[in-house]
Amino acid sequence: MTNSPSTCRRESRAGVPLDPQGFVDLAVRLRASREARDASGLHAVDGVRNAMRCVEHGVGIGALGVCRERCATPAGEQLVRVVRRRGVPIVRLSREAAGGLATTARESGLVAVVRQHVHESLPEAGRDVWLCVSSVRSPGNLGTLLRSAAAVRAGGLICLGPDVDPFDPSVVRGSMGGVFGVRLFRTDAPTLGRWIARSGVLAVAADAGSRRVFDSFEYRRPCLIMLGEERSGLSDEQRALCRTRVRIPMVRGVDSLNVGVAGSLLLYASRADRGARGSR
Repeated sequence: MTNSPSTCRRESRAGVPLDPQGFVDLAVRLRASREARDASGLHAVDGVRNAMRCVEHGVGIGALGVCRERCATPAGEQLVRVVRRRGVPIVRLSREAAGGLATTARESGLVAVVRQHVHESLPEAGRDVWLCVSSVRSPGNLGTLLRSAAAVRAGGLICLGPDVDPFDPSVVRGSMGGVFGVRLFRTDAPTLGRWIARSGVLAVAADAGSRRVFDSFEYRRPCLIMLGEERSGLSDEQRALCRTRVRIPMVRGVDSLNVGVAGSLLLYASRADRGARGSR
């Protein structure tokens, strides 16, 4: 007996194929191609931890691919029960299919196809600290920024322009699940400029040429930390948006810190400054 076309083409509400081969093919495309990610509004993530972070932060899972033999752990079994109760479709994967989707030597036997949680409209700034980038050369650096932003409970990451892809598999992996705990926004320079003016945001650029040292500066709220690309630094439109610049001092002969470390230092300086002023 053969499957009917309707059965073979069955999909979740997010448009994820629910037959094993269709699910695997989609996951492979999403990992390999930003074009596929952007066109579908989806991305694929590995592992129990990442999938559980999606559940914890309300990031929609379109479908969960599970290999029972490779995912027979208490945490994996708990995750399957949780997502099933929430109505997430489960796709059963063979050992071979799960092995083909593994991206690390320590494969989990679990892959989730997840909705991209990026917003086009900027929210109220509140009294938060925000990060803004327009280009990051290394996906690992962007992952570090997202991990640090989650750790200090930043307001969110604003992607200025189309270049930054927070759903690149290397970014997701580098964030250690932090990407799912950070609100993500994409906008252009004029819109961001109006948001800064309307919300009274203090836009602070990390700039090696500044006289102000980053950890002696008062980061009032709301605050936007603007970070440039690793090699070329701040773009002209980024500079135009920032009235204030701070530098991270380094000993002579050291070129610069990578943007992941630099951004993390500024995030923690702003957090420490808020705590000190709040206790006075």
